[in-house]
Amino acid sequence: MPSLRELQLHFASHIYDRNPPDDLPALILSKGIAAGNRLGIYRNNTLTGLSKALAAAYPVIERLVGTDFFRHMAHEYIRRHPSRSGDLADYGMIFPEFLADFEPCRKLVYLPDVARLEQAFNHAYRAAGHPPLATGELAQVAP
Repeated sequence: MPSLRELQLHFASHIYDRNPPDDLPALILSKGIAAGNRLGIYRNNTLTGLSKALAAAYPVIERLVGTDFFRHMAHEYIRRHPSRSGDLADYGMIFPEFLADFEPCRKLVYLPDVARLEQAFNHAYRAAGHPPLATGELAQVAP
């Protein structure tokens, strides 16, 4: 029997790798649905959920490249950079860097900068509220 860590690594490999190890389904109880099918459902839900999170965070990128290509890009990003947070709003923080290195996007040199702009918007939108500047404080700001 594998350790918990080994089981978790096998599970993550099955979700994110293109060629997952074949030994994991044997370790999962079927309970009416074949273990391979259960893993497939989980994998599909993970890819779909993370793809939607990226599309929500980077809607301009999706419009620029098209939905189908964005989905392909998102799946590549997800495979290379699995989620490390329980908050989907945190997912995709290195998406701009990924776009800069993603071969099919090499000629779209503006794409990483657009993604950085969207990322900045998302950070500002999610930032904690601050009291607005009073008129007197605003007058003290140098032009």
